[in-house]
Amino acid sequence: MIDVVFDIDVHAHVLFAMNLYEGDKMRTNNDSELKWKISNYQAYSQYLQSWEWQWFVTLTFWDDKKPDVVKKAFIKWIQRICIEESLQVGSFYGICFIEGHPHIHALLLARGKTSDGIKTLNDVNPTKWEKNWNQISKVEKIRSREDSARYLSKHFIKNKTFEVDFYNLKLLKKMKGFCGQK
Repeated sequence: MIDVVFDIDVHAHVLFAMNLYEGDKMRTNNDSELKWKISNYQAYSQYLQSWEWQWFVTLTFWDDKKPDVVKKAFIKWIQRICIEESLQVGSFYGICFIEGHPHIHALLLARGKTSDGIKTLNDVNPTKWEKNWNQISKVEKIRSREDSARYLSKHFIKNKTFEVDFYNLKLLKKMKGFCGQK
């Protein structure tokens, strides 16, 4: 077993980002839980930065739904994007329940061909797809890959009921590590 090196000064930025540290006070008294949260937050964040994500998506459901129903609705929404925009879409997403209401946080990337060359989600209007979701939604172009990865990582660690998954692993494997290339 590998021992996690823990130094409060080195990890202060992580603690602030995760809302676990306020001024001089820690929000948890359990050192092993804190070490676990920090190491997992950093691992998720670094892992998610391996892709050049194009959209950050939040899709919310008004009523209670089971995870498999939420997942099916999300995949159906992605498949409509694939068909209407002539793209292959890949995603890393998490399903979370807040006060019984499920929502999805997702990072998406896409690739397709046009007569002019390569097409991605950066060439697609996110507002169209935000409106295409029949409940509460937010679809936006990624401004900072680091910030988006950190935000999702924070949710994974803070919410123990967060279920994570991928869509289109074949594309994601192909696109991993191609950061900065279109």
